[in-house]
Amino acid sequence: MEMEPTLRGYVEKVIDEGLKPDVLEDARRFIRSFEPLVKSEADAMFGHLIGTVRISLFYYVLALYHRTPTPDEISEGFETINRRAQEIRSKIFVATTK
Repeated sequence: MEMEPTLRGYVEKVIDEGLKPDVLEDARRFIRSFEPLVKSEADAMFGHLIGTVRISLFYYVLALYHRTPTPDEISEGFETINRRAQEIRSKIFVATTK
């Protein structure tokens, strides 16, 4: 079962929003508040974005369809992240080297 276009577009939008410079800077400040526990700021920011996409997918499906995402929808959400992983890493790198 393939993710419907509206849901796929929402996942893409959450990623796009999470990659905005001001949002990345907010995430960076948040993550820095956990120093010295965080060993890699970039890895923590990547995990933060993945978590944001995952929880957003759950809330969106719950609000729109009154159910949890199917395993296929979750899988496709993570495939979207994997497809955009290089772009995500690149923008996080830029944000962490300022």
